[in-house]
Amino acid sequence: MNCAFEDCMVLDEVLEEHQGDYALAARRFFQVRKPATDALADLSLYNYIEMRSKTASRAFVFKGRIDRALHNLWSAWQPSLHTAVSFSDLAYHEARARCEWQDAQLARAARLAMFTVAAVGYLTFK
Repeated sequence: MNCAFEDCMVLDEVLEEHQGDYALAARRFFQVRKPATDALADLSLYNYIEMRSKTASRAFVFKGRIDRALHNLWSAWQPSLHTAVSFSDLAYHEARARCEWQDAQLARAARLAMFTVAAVGYLTFK
């Protein structure tokens, strides 16, 4: 979701929650939005790095294909961080955390697959 729209939603919720106490509502708003705005700054830098140097990488393209395939099989799987922040109502910091978790699961599965192939190869050609 667009950060400005997300700000509006949260501001509306906080103003309703604090019924006229604008000073308290403002403090609460900044407290609630700080993780998302920090994540947005991090995501902006990450996006620059990704566009600058990763998009030409075969590994990056392959991972994107795996993410899209997993998303087709299981709709809760976010096909990319860009998709998670642009086409869902997840807050930026939640989208980043979910995609970091997904990346860790993919790395774990890749290590397991490599170990399995190595073990089968060893046992086959021993």
